[in-house]
Amino acid sequence: MEIRRATRIIRSTPMCPKARRAIHLAVRMVRRCRPTRRPTARLVERMTAAEGWWEVWDGLYRAELAAFERNGAAVSVKHKSDGFLLLEAIWPAKERGDIRLLVGFSSLHPYCRPEVTAPDLELDCHQNPHSKALCLLIQGNGQWDPNELVADMIDRQLQQLFDAIGHRDAGSWEEAAKAEEPYPDPLSAYFNGQGETNSAVYFGQGRAAPTGKFGPATAVSQDRPIARPKKDGAPFEAIMTQAKPAKGVWLAEPFELPQRTGKWSPLPARWVRMKPTHGRDATALLTEAEALVAAEANLFQGEASAWTKIGKAPLSITAILIEEEVAYGPNGLGDGWIFLASRWFGKRRQVSFVRGYGISDDMFSRLPVASALRGKKALLIGCGAIGSFAAIELARAGFKEISLFDPDLVEPGNYVRWPLGRPVWGVSKSEVLAGFIQQNYPWTQASSGQTKVGAALSDLQELGRLQVNPLQQLRSLIGSVDVVIDTSASTECQQALAFHCKDIGTPLVIGYATLGAAGGVVAKFATNHPACFLCVQSQWLDGTLPQPAEDTGGTVLPVGCNAPTFTGGSFDLQEVSLQVVRGVLAVTIPDVFDAGDWDVAVLSHFKSGKRILPTWEIGHARAQLICCGREVA
Repeated sequence: MEIRRATRIIRSTPMCPKARRAIHLAVRMVRRCRPTRRPTARLVERMTAAEGWWEVWDGLYRAELAAFERNGAAVSVKHKSDGFLLLEAIWPAKERGDIRLLVGFSSLHPYCRPEVTAPDLELDCHQNPHSKALCLLIQGNGQWDPNELVADMIDRQLQQLFDAIGHRDAGSWEEAAKAEEPYPDPLSAYFNGQGETNSAVYFGQGRAAPTGKFGPATAVSQDRPIARPKKDGAPFEAIMTQAKPAKGVWLAEPFELPQRTGKWSPLPARWVRMKPTHGRDATALLTEAEALVAAEANLFQGEASAWTKIGKAPLSITAILIEEEVAYGPNGLGDGWIFLASRWFGKRRQVSFVRGYGISDDMFSRLPVASALRGKKALLIGCGAIGSFAAIELARAGFKEISLFDPDLVEPGNYVRWPLGRPVWGVSKSEVLAGFIQQNYPWTQASSGQTKVGAALSDLQELGRLQVNPLQQLRSLIGSVDVVIDTSASTECQQALAFHCKDIGTPLVIGYATLGAAGGVVAKFATNHPACFLCVQSQWLDGTLPQPAEDTGGTVLPVGCNAPTFTGGSFDLQEVSLQVVRGVLAVTIPDVFDAGDWDVAVLSHFKSGKRILPTWEIGHARAQLICCGREVA
């Protein structure tokens, strides 16, 4: 009854065709998948003991087979066990004659899509050149309709695939775009799918390559510490900085990451321009490349010999330069790279594909605000449970520089709410966090300091060793950045930064969690904001801003500690960290990022003593007569 009512509502509600189709799919899914009123013991036993879905839904199985016959295809069962069904179908294609298809059903059919392979077809696009699987459905939600029989999907999509190829061959790209998704179909992506686990080669996406047929390349590599070595060679990551011609000088600027950490060493590398004819077999492809270069030995004897020698190193990479689709349309062809790793173990050579990753400014295309942040600098004070996650998110977002300050070390007990774990116990929070950012987000320069902001000194000798004035140093830092972030949870630090940031004219964002992680506070003050954080505290006293929730019993004194700490996990605290990041974006790139109309945001995880979904209340900071910005007589 409810499904029929939902269908009537859909039909009577104005909406775009795409939305209507998506909702219809969802409703049909519910209709097909709705459970019986009372699952019987017999049904449960049947599903548990079933070899596959065809035994649970024998009617669906018969309908799937009948659909092939209805579409004129002769079908036979090739495999039917262990949850998987594989059919062979001789499919009558209108313009191509009979085509042999292998149709593999998911073990979770009908909920998950099938795979259709055409072993005897050689298509220029929409087919995996290795497995021969056809791209009948693009990857993405809503492409597979679990209510449609597989043969009916093939009947519709296979003809559409052939139509698209025909329009491409005729140069009718506008018509092709009506029959296929208007995206490029790069060949290198299929070879990447064959790459060895955990190894990778990075190269400059879109950089000019030499026009010759082969030549040496420069590269560096290091073992991957995150992966355990395999018996056939340790996984590695490499950077191909430049491909050079066999003769002459190549003036193109080498590719390099903005910064790299670790122990990188030179890696023997070479390249060759060719059209691969071998798919799955990496050894055969490398042999083909070596034969191509050997054929050039008459003209390039010395260069060909040097190229061959590179491949004799214990570990080397060979980059295959191919022509492939890099953009959709008639002018979409460009250079693509396929990478092979060659390892020698005595007289035995092992060759494998390695995934290649093109690096360019397009890295940030998934985050539109990143381009506006590429030149921004931040000073973050307090690298605890709030600040550490905020710093990492700012690096992900594309900040150019982040200066981190925190006097504390990582304690073993911190791991329940800190982003890094056991290997960094006993290390400076700010230092290890800066190192993590530089290693993982090379477009962000991170620096660290263990200075405690506002610390007093009463030791004459230590005062005599001071080389800089801490106040001048702090004010210089504040004046050199685009935003100051206080996640120290120190009222002393908050008040001092509120005064100096307002005095200098640098935006300030303050964020902290309340006792027991019952909630939190984020306050942002853009340049020339009339109020400050002391004004906010005054407003809390007079009730003109929402009060932050606290759990007064939410503290604990860990064994071996001389002071209590608040309780709470990162799953609650990160709500504050993320709002801090949004506040930072709001004051640094207000023309690009709109965080909403607020100065103060107050988080609550509890209401009337019960846990609720994270709830934010917002308010505006108003200038008060008594605040940190007043003139002192």
